[in-house]
Amino acid sequence: LSALTDALEAYKRLLHVNSDSHEFRELAALTLVDRGQLLLELHRHRDAKRDLEAALEVFRRLTTDFAVVVRYQQSLAATLEALGRVLHREGRGPS
Repeated sequence: LSALTDALEAYKRLLHVNSDSHEFRELAALTLVDRGQLLLELHRHRDAKRDLEAALEVFRRLTTDFAVVVRYQQSLAATLEALGRVLHREGRGPS
């Protein structure tokens, strides 16, 4: 968990220097997804949901800005699936 948090902080620093980098935005969002999935396994649903929703926002923007980049669409789908698992564990998904 701490390694993912450290990586996320490093990506934030890189984005501060180069905020237009879609590569850094993607890497930061992927790190949020990884951390969110780990937090879900640790039963920290609120924290997992926060990270996944933040990643979702980034991937939505990336898929809008770069519609032809398939991996952004795939990452968006994977993030939505992970968020669905959080909601299911919270009892908010379909039965």
